[in-house]
Amino acid sequence: MGQSLSTSVPSPELNISETNLFCYGYVDGNGNDSSYDNFGYRRNYIDEIPDECLASILHFVDAVDRKNCSLVCRRWLRVEGESRQRLSLNAEAKLLDVVPSLFTRFDSVTKIALRCNRKSISINDDALILISLRCKNLTRLKLRGCREITEIGMLGLARNCKNLKKLSVVSCLFGVKGIHAVVDNSNVIEELSVKRLRGVNDDGGELLCGGGGGSSLKSICLKELVNGSSFAPLIIGSRKLQTLKLIRCIGDWDTTLTSVGKLSSGLIEIHLEKIQVSDVGLVGVSKCLKLETLHLVKTPECSDVGLIAVAEHCKMLKKLHINGWRTNRIGDDSLISVARNCPNLQELVLIAMFPTSLSLGAIASYCQGLERFALCGIVTVSDADIECIASKCVALRKLCIKGCPVSNVGIAAFASGCPNLVKLKVRKCVKVTGEVGEWLRVRRSSLAVNFDHNQVEALDGSGSDVGVQETTMAFPPNDNEVTLIDDSPSTSNNNNNNNNRLFRTKFGFFAGRNFVPCAFRRVPVRMGLGNLYRRRVRVFTMAIVVYLDYKSVQQKEKWVSKSKQTAMWEKAHERNAKRILKLIIEMEGLWVKLGQYMSTRADVLPPAYINNLKQLQDSLPPRPLEEVYGTIQKEFGKSMDELFLDFVNEPLATASIAQVHRATLLNGQDVVVKVQHDGIKTVILEDLKNAKSIVDWIAWAEPQYNFNPMIDEWCKEAPKELDFNLEAENTRTVAKNLGCRNQHDGNLNPNRVDVLIPDVIQATEKVLILEYMDGIRLNDLESLEAYGVDKQKIVEEITRAYAHQIYIDGFFNGDPHPGNFRVSKESPHRPILLDFGLTKILSSTIKQALAKMFLSSVEGDHVALLSAFAEMGLKLRLDIPEQAMEVTAIFFRATTPAKESMETMKSLDDKRKNNMKIIQKKMNLNQKEMKRFNPVDAFPGDIVIFGRVLNLLRGLSATMNVTIVYMDIMRPFAESVLSGFIGRGPSVNDGWVFNSPVHSDVESKLRKLLIELGNNDKILGIQVCAYKDGEVIIDTAAGVLGKYDPRPVKPDSLFPVFSVTKGITAGMVHWLVDNGKLNLEENVANIWPSFGSNGKEVIKVHHVLNHTSGLHSAMADMSQENPLLILDWDECLKRICSSAPETEPGKVQSYHYLSFGWLCGGIIEHASGKNFQEILEESIVRPLQIEGELYVGIPPGVESRLAALTVDTDD
Repeated sequence: MGQSLSTSVPSPELNISETNLFCYGYVDGNGNDSSYDNFGYRRNYIDEIPDECLASILHFVDAVDRKNCSLVCRRWLRVEGESRQRLSLNAEAKLLDVVPSLFTRFDSVTKIALRCNRKSISINDDALILISLRCKNLTRLKLRGCREITEIGMLGLARNCKNLKKLSVVSCLFGVKGIHAVVDNSNVIEELSVKRLRGVNDDGGELLCGGGGGSSLKSICLKELVNGSSFAPLIIGSRKLQTLKLIRCIGDWDTTLTSVGKLSSGLIEIHLEKIQVSDVGLVGVSKCLKLETLHLVKTPECSDVGLIAVAEHCKMLKKLHINGWRTNRIGDDSLISVARNCPNLQELVLIAMFPTSLSLGAIASYCQGLERFALCGIVTVSDADIECIASKCVALRKLCIKGCPVSNVGIAAFASGCPNLVKLKVRKCVKVTGEVGEWLRVRRSSLAVNFDHNQVEALDGSGSDVGVQETTMAFPPNDNEVTLIDDSPSTSNNNNNNNNRLFRTKFGFFAGRNFVPCAFRRVPVRMGLGNLYRRRVRVFTMAIVVYLDYKSVQQKEKWVSKSKQTAMWEKAHERNAKRILKLIIEMEGLWVKLGQYMSTRADVLPPAYINNLKQLQDSLPPRPLEEVYGTIQKEFGKSMDELFLDFVNEPLATASIAQVHRATLLNGQDVVVKVQHDGIKTVILEDLKNAKSIVDWIAWAEPQYNFNPMIDEWCKEAPKELDFNLEAENTRTVAKNLGCRNQHDGNLNPNRVDVLIPDVIQATEKVLILEYMDGIRLNDLESLEAYGVDKQKIVEEITRAYAHQIYIDGFFNGDPHPGNFRVSKESPHRPILLDFGLTKILSSTIKQALAKMFLSSVEGDHVALLSAFAEMGLKLRLDIPEQAMEVTAIFFRATTPAKESMETMKSLDDKRKNNMKIIQKKMNLNQKEMKRFNPVDAFPGDIVIFGRVLNLLRGLSATMNVTIVYMDIMRPFAESVLSGFIGRGPSVNDGWVFNSPVHSDVESKLRKLLIELGNNDKILGIQVCAYKDGEVIIDTAAGVLGKYDPRPVKPDSLFPVFSVTKGITAGMVHWLVDNGKLNLEENVANIWPSFGSNGKEVIKVHHVLNHTSGLHSAMADMSQENPLLILDWDECLKRICSSAPETEPGKVQSYHYLSFGWLCGGIIEHASGKNFQEILEESIVRPLQIEGELYVGIPPGVESRLAALTVDTDD
């Protein structure tokens, strides 16, 4: 490594090599080597580096390199210790023994982070006081999980560290008194961050502002506190306060914010997230005239009134973030007020709100300094609004659009709009394709365009909270961190998981009148007859209350104006969703599982139910150890000492059915023990009966709300989770099917899955013992990065595992969630699959239908897709083909990336809005029926669970920030299912040529030729028909309707064709000429008045027919702008009218490859006064007697006869 500067002898303590890596030199012209001094020793250049310079160098290297540098020599070790300012320590109790020696070396530390694993015993007051004595210059301190520290230790800290400016506390137990001790005895503390602080007197006494501490505070952040109101006096008394963040803290904050507005006029930044605050509090905030940043995240009681008050008084507002949580209480009025009264606004984020063109237009017009703008989940925004933003927001530099119904038309406006725009991010916008992104990159090379067109998904309110991020104090990253006591990634992982579980255990969802965290209420589940009766009464009472509430709303609807009806129904949904959620938390059992399942059914439940029920957590308060021990000993007939060498009392997780503990068997093997809750089987079965009765009653009383398919699936599948013997067998089966091995064998088989599944050690009906596998949670991104895990590879392998289970095995985990996955810590890192309590078995027919559904969607074969739906029992209520296509696109979006489907259809919801009148007219539905109209009659159980699995996989890729092309991964597995009939040609299919009469010898020869071509894979499906002297001499059909549609081609099958239409439309024009309704020499403008513009006045009918009109490229730009426009007849005719000829009409003949059909179509409709289809039938179909054999477009009822076009990529 290097040689000590103080001696030529290497230090045996540091094991320094004789070779000095820092000795350099050169040989001059006389052969003298400058690497050696006058005495023949190698020159050591690091001797010339001053201590100050060395300290500066060490400041810029990372922690690992800094540690290595400290071992070079004694001087470097000394300088490294003296220059270090930050330490991050594992705050276990054993730290006390090394504090003196540790801070003798690091005597200049000013920033310390003390973190302790929840399973370990943390340092106590003595250790904290000793640290404070050795680090009297301490300015920043972070305590996390130090549960043994009391207010006495915090008081000693405050008295010894007079320069303490920043304090962050997470998951400690010294309560309000500990914080009180610090702020009362510190005159310079400026930043205070408190998260999940608990103590023996959580609700006892208020935190008073004394000792001068509160007078120096400039920033206060409170997060996830059950005793948040205890901090109100401190907040009010902090006259120098500039930043206030209140996040998920229980209490009524209106009074506090009102007082803050009166007394702390210097506030610059305020964050309010998921707290109980109303317009009263916002009016108080409006008194902070210097306010520059305001975040309102999921505060449902705040409305336009409060935000208008803020806008009218806080003229210096620069940043505004609003997450409306789809409550529709903050709308146009307040946003218009912000636009007009806040000229300095630079950053605006709107999430889950309903602004219209009025407010968005006002923002674009008045906020001329707006630099950053985000629209997330704004379902009311349109392309016109985006174009308005592009044209008026000249200062805009960054724009994010997520989950909005905008299309390529709106995004294309940024090719010339917003001249200062440097970054455009578009996420989850189903109508925006990748083509417009590439087009923008070409048009504006300086613009950073970020699209996710290959992973389109609906905006989901169940994801991580959007708004304020982790706000506990964090030290700047440029200070090099050292972990002197083991703080490995696994420890960090455990900390994160434990903290998450602690939060889920301690916080619920209701407090006061608002939807905010509160304490869970534990209801005993010992099920005597009386408890079962009370449980049933509680459930049915809630059902009746909810039903009567909705019936009263129905009656009120008759007396309320239409403009208010929507808001009234939304409030009713929100109100009853909260009631049901509260009941679920109280009752637990099946209701937790049912609530989680219902939260995935956005197709049948209003958004309020989805948003509320998705708040249910997987982890619940742990069961008593006496219950756990009793179940284990009863199941195995042995004592705990006879079964286990060690049993960890604290559970790894607690779910609705079971609780998991870690243990060690007598042979030393580490295992996990899954123990079923006592009496839960009775609870689950009783809950199933109650749920089924309620659903039957609702279906009888309100037929439009029929949830029987959903509850029937649960009644069939849920009891399976109660028998752990079945789960053990399922685990073994899946492991065998996937070929799981404990060692990586390097098998490169394309369908080989490289995952791990724990071995089953022992199982009974209520206890399951599995092999313990130490793994990293998928949501612990920090640990995944620390271990060097390839997240892309992990998610791809999980996807392949489920594709194998679904398509090849027909046996898959039907109740997956992120908690059922881990990543092995050993290299090569592999996914670990857990929990197979609920598995689905797919029949061969369903398995083939799922594969057919996947592959036909990839190929764009909508006919085969509908055929697959029919095979699996999926029924649609729609009789309109275009709408049916929308249903298929919406249903299958979970597995089809947008770039593969080419965005050929709009979403079903958008189609409902845009074509409401068309649907009502064709289906004879009134407005009330349209509100309740659901195009899907029923999802079979297999499809529901299959869709849930695919949504999980998509959610994983989003959570881990990786891009997964599911078609590439799943396609080999799906094709293997259909390998039995994919590409089955004449050699193996006797019915390849349809059995019909042979009309002539030439037809016999033709069929032999077709068989030869079919065996050579030159023909997939074909029809041949020929007439001679008015008689049919050939009428042959052969092959199949599509690559993934094995149905045979028949004489009445319909084949899509393209340029044949030119001959048909030209023939229709000549028919009109023959009937005296049209003249070939007549100017088209005389027949079609809107056509006569842009130099087209002289174009005659015969110019169109002989391709000399000069309009050969009239519609060429449509395929680049938006390919879907070519399906809009009226829009295409408008484009023809607005086009201009490229060459002089009648002079140059150029093939009108795309525009010819619409040119002729416009002439035909205007010359005849009838629509195109009527003239087609009158001129060609009826005279030739070919009804049902020729269509332009796809009318209802012929979908089953359609063949699919397949591109021959080898030709």
